[in-house]
Amino acid sequence: MPKSVWLALPDGHQMGRVVSFLKASGLRVLGYDIDPATKAQTLWDRPTVAIPGVQIKVIRPQDMPLHVANQHFDLAVTGQDWLAEHLSAFPGSPARELVTIREGKVITIGAVVYGEFPAQNVAELRDLVQQGKLRYPFARVASEYVNLADRWAQERRIGRYRIVPTFGKTEAYLPQDADLLIENREEGTTLKRHGLRILEDYLESWPCVIGNTESLRDPEKRAALHTLLDAVTTPASTEATPLLREFQVGSAARA
Repeated sequence: MPKSVWLALPDGHQMGRVVSFLKASGLRVLGYDIDPATKAQTLWDRPTVAIPGVQIKVIRPQDMPLHVANQHFDLAVTGQDWLAEHLSAFPGSPARELVTIREGKVITIGAVVYGEFPAQNVAELRDLVQQGKLRYPFARVASEYVNLADRWAQERRIGRYRIVPTFGKTEAYLPQDADLLIENREEGTTLKRHGLRILEDYLESWPCVIGNTESLRDPEKRAALHTLLDAVTTPASTEATPLLREFQVGSAARA
């Protein structure tokens, strides 16, 4: 009997876009839906789909890359931001992007400071750190993206800094508990409401399908993976990565 293919779907704010994407893909997933009229959610821990050998579970998108890397899941629908966070820590990870989903609005991750912060750009921030003009002799960088924040500070040559891990409500850390944030935004209304401003944009993030490269090479999973990946590349809003195209060509050659 062929091995099961495990797919992780996200809860939280990404769910709406993923529900629309799955419907556009022609995948009827029971137990994972949002009523367009009432916005009421139908959310099972274990949704189902009519593809033989495919099992689904709903988990947090930020947890998906590590689970995919460890082959707890073969595929997952997460954000490019969380994959980048994972690869910043584990650059050799087998978790890789297969499909970009340009559904809805793009999320931007960047450096954010409070309105009266005495720097207008990264160069001025660097000067403040070097001259010891911050509250502490190092910059306090708060973020849910601990590894991305560390990468950003190193790439920008901030000098002395410390990463402050956060778990939601990151904007509340400024200015008492952090000097700046590495934070995501869709429209920026939350930042404006808290009197914050953007120091620099760092990267953009779309939803994406990620997969384990070892799973793609497993002959016992190939048929279910091929069916599932063919479906999720159907919508016009999707773009297959070179890695996925290579898998599809290989699967076609073996057929």
